[in-house]
Amino acid sequence: MIKMWLFILCLIGLLFISILLVLMLLKIALKTEDTSRIDPIPNDDDYEKH
Repeated sequence: MIKMWLFILCLIGLLFISILLVLMLLKIALKTEDTSRIDPIPNDDDYEKH
């Protein structure tokens, strides 16, 4: 009986860690500050220069 509870607790822990890892990776992948530094949004001044 104890083996079953230990197995269930390990599965729940692994699931929790996996969810946290996915959320952290999504947060890193969706950083909006990085995209504006790589490809800045053009201003109206940029259009007037051309």
